[in-house]
Amino acid sequence: MGNTPVQYEAARAALAKCVKTDECKGWVDRAAAMKVYARQAKDREMEMNAVEIRVRAERRLGELIQLQKQTVGLAKGRAGPGRGKAGAKAGPAFNDAPTLADAGIDKKLSSRCQGLASIPECEFE
Repeated sequence: MGNTPVQYEAARAALAKCVKTDECKGWVDRAAAMKVYARQAKDREMEMNAVEIRVRAERRLGELIQLQKQTVGLAKGRAGPGRGKAGAKAGPAFNDAPTLADAGIDKKLSSRCQGLASIPECEFE
C-alpha cells in the first residue's frame, strides 16, 4: 500500500491536534480496527503503523486526562439524591460533568494511557 506513510503522518498530525478525550478514544478505536484489517490483509507494515498510532493515541489521551485532573478535575460518577437505604439522608447532588466512562474509557485504559503520558517525550520517541 503506497499511501500508508502519508495516512500514517496524517493520523499523527490529527492526534497532536486532539483536545477532547472522546476524540482520542475514537483514534484508539480506529487504530485497533485498522490493526485487525491489516492482519487480515497480511499487511505487516500497516499493522505496525496501526499499533504505533494506537499507542500515540493512548499517550495523547493520557495527557488530556492528566490535564483535566489538574485543571477542572474529573467527575466521580457518584450517586445522586434519593439513592441508598430507605430513610437514609440523600446523597450528593448529581454532577453533570461527563465521566471517563461516558466517553467509553474504562479504568484499565485510563491507567494505561496515563502511564504512557508520564513517560518523558525523549524516551517515548
